[in-house]
Amino acid sequence: MAQYLLESDWAADDLPCLTLVSEPFGSKLPSVLLLHGLGGRKENQLQAGYAFARAGFRAVACDLALHGERERAEDRDRLLRENYVSTMFELVSQSVRDVSRMIDWLGVDSIALHATSLGGVVAFAALLTEPRITAASIAMGTPDWLGMLAPHGVVAGHPLYDLAASISPLELANQMTPAALLMLHGDEDQVIPIDGVRKLQERLKEKYRETPERLELVVYREHGHSYTSDMMLRSIAWTQKYL
Repeated sequence: MAQYLLESDWAADDLPCLTLVSEPFGSKLPSVLLLHGLGGRKENQLQAGYAFARAGFRAVACDLALHGERERAEDRDRLLRENYVSTMFELVSQSVRDVSRMIDWLGVDSIALHATSLGGVVAFAALLTEPRITAASIAMGTPDWLGMLAPHGVVAGHPLYDLAASISPLELANQMTPAALLMLHGDEDQVIPIDGVRKLQERLKEKYRETPERLELVVYREHGHSYTSDMMLRSIAWTQKYL
């Protein structure tokens, strides 16, 4: 029976993480960074972490900014209530920087991301800045900042509208790292609607014209905002194929 090692560590003074590997283990195992959803923490990714470890990966989960053991995590909900847009800008931008910090800490030249919900928002943004991401599987995330923030009043004429447009991965699709990208989404998701990933798939088709198999959107019919075992299994198979 396989044995698993679960390590708790700090990638930096302010970046707590968990690492899961199967024995025999070592730094040469391909690495997958797991990103949790809004209000979650790294421990929420243990099920996926064990599954990736069983598949032969070093699975690493870290707390996103304002979550888990991070500074001001206890203030997150209040900050979102008081100023959702500015807090979300801070949360995502810091978490994107943390993705690069984690890759530096792991000492690898190539990594996969597996992200859910808010983690998926972070993952799409990280694909704009981090060329070491070779593969990404994103469940219930969105690259569409304008669509995500419109319910919070960020529409044309809002003082932050142009900023949101300037950093939205959907608007900057041509600048995204050409990682093997798997998107998984329910067509009845009311928390993060599917429109953003559908639009991104269309905008990326030319970028992936010579390797269309590296860009895929799996749509779950009559499914809302919930993570499933099928999403996890497809993500593992995708990562095995492309990392």
